[in-house]
Amino acid sequence: MPPQISVVIPSFNSETFLPETLDSLARQKDVGFEIILSDGGSSDGTIDLVRKVNFAEKIIISKPDRGVPHALNRGMAQAKAPVLCWLNTDDVYLRPDTLALACEALSVESKTASPGFAYGSCMTLNKAGYVKRRLVAFAPKEKDVGRGANLFTGSLFFTRATWNAFGGFSEKNRIAFEYELVKSCFSQSRPHLIPHYLAAFRQYEDGLSSKFQKQMQTERETIFGVSKGHKLRAPRILAQVAQGTLGKTVMNRISARDHGRHWSEVFGCEL
Repeated sequence: MPPQISVVIPSFNSETFLPETLDSLARQKDVGFEIILSDGGSSDGTIDLVRKVNFAEKIIISKPDRGVPHALNRGMAQAKAPVLCWLNTDDVYLRPDTLALACEALSVESKTASPGFAYGSCMTLNKAGYVKRRLVAFAPKEKDVGRGANLFTGSLFFTRATWNAFGGFSEKNRIAFEYELVKSCFSQSRPHLIPHYLAAFRQYEDGLSSKFQKQMQTERETIFGVSKGHKLRAPRILAQVAQGTLGKTVMNRISARDHGRHWSEVFGCEL
């Protein structure tokens, strides 16, 4: 049977963290999925690592690209499943049913329409893969999308129709390109919040978002036409009160119960 969800992995010389990314994928259950490695022509062991993993469905593309946005566009064009997502090579899924929950969420029908995209909460990791923070996702009002939703792309899932309506990344934004898709998702349809910690991403000084933090902020402001400033707090609090997530956010700030634990230790735990 065809896969229910396609996971695109953009890569370039990614052998350092990729084994953990693939491990979190190998632990997924109760869902048929394919992985599409969209590689920029790695010269290290990246391709061999993926070749050795025994996934039922996988596609490997390895040739020069024009950056991550182009790699993602290229990978999504090869995807066969009705639900799409991507996972960077230094990110991991935190639950064995992350992909299954995403497929279930995007098949939910209401009196109006099925959701076009879904996302859940996430954690941040240090370079070694140990938990730093929890980030509780919430659904902001459309006018406040540019100021944040604790939305991490590893815990973002969308339908093929949503991707087709988006049309792919423009490639003009090199660091904050993901927000092009986020903006498009919120403008197209209502989100579906999955009430779990689904994925985790690393924050470290060599990471793109850390090395090019100012460029990322500039691109983000250009995409949304709004600066991320002090006006964020009030809309965020109101949205979280309405959705019952404010208590979790407060507890995350005063409790460090996950700190110092490797992501594999919290994998599958109900948090």
